[in-house]
Amino acid sequence: MVGAARQPLPNWPPQLGRGTDSPSTIPVRRLAQGDVGPLMETVGVLVDQLYPRGALKLQDRLLDAVSGYSDAFVVPGRDNRPLALASEVTKGPRAAKLCTFWVDASVRGQGVGRALLTQRQSDWLGSDLERVHVTVREERAQELEGLFVPRGFSRSLVVLNRYGEGNDEVVLTWRPPSAEISYPAAG
Repeated sequence: MVGAARQPLPNWPPQLGRGTDSPSTIPVRRLAQGDVGPLMETVGVLVDQLYPRGALKLQDRLLDAVSGYSDAFVVPGRDNRPLALASEVTKGPRAAKLCTFWVDASVRGQGVGRALLTQRQSDWLGSDLERVHVTVREERAQELEGLFVPRGFSRSLVVLNRYGEGNDEVVLTWRPPSAEISYPAAG
């Protein structure tokens, strides 16, 4: 999906300004084996607090991505440690799920999430995908929607009690502008 990996800028991230950087100036690369440990120390701890068996599922997805069975992309920091992650899996022949989308708190609001999402959407537009969805716990949905909705995602479903009583899940869905829904003729 992505061409050759780009190297992090020599003095990145300190030059980032609040929301001013162009997504094209922020490097995005495919997940590498060396990213798995640092991501498990950061994102793994977080998802384990939010979701049943979250860290184990994340680790499996990351290892699948390293092995080529799924996709995962990172924004590398100055020391090449991931500052953001997008991991995804296919869901049928023309759909994908963005399983994990994480941006380190230290770089939020600086265009990192926007760069990562823009890069993923560019790849999706070049594929035959008809839809991509991402799920999020209701109490965290507003933050994610602030980034995703202006980029073409919309709230498509709320699954009540998905993570236990009173813990609902929000589903956001993106369709490429050219994707039209067709229905078979009645007959």
